[in-house]
Amino acid sequence: MGGDVARTAGDVAYLDNQLQGHVVSHGPDVPSLLRTWESVRAEALSARQSTELIEEAAQAWT
Repeated sequence: MGGDVARTAGDVAYLDNQLQGHVVSHGPDVPSLLRTWESVRAEALSARQSTELIEEAAQAWT
């Protein structure tokens, strides 16, 4: 997602990235965005796990 952030509140979603934000209010799009966001979150590492993985990769490159 490249830094994208999704937030939902009822029938509205907000997407944010490095360049701009975008409000989505089209009915079917909001639940679709929420499902996609939740599937990405389910696969994401915790902050601690991410840090450990980055440190391991950095050590392998040096």
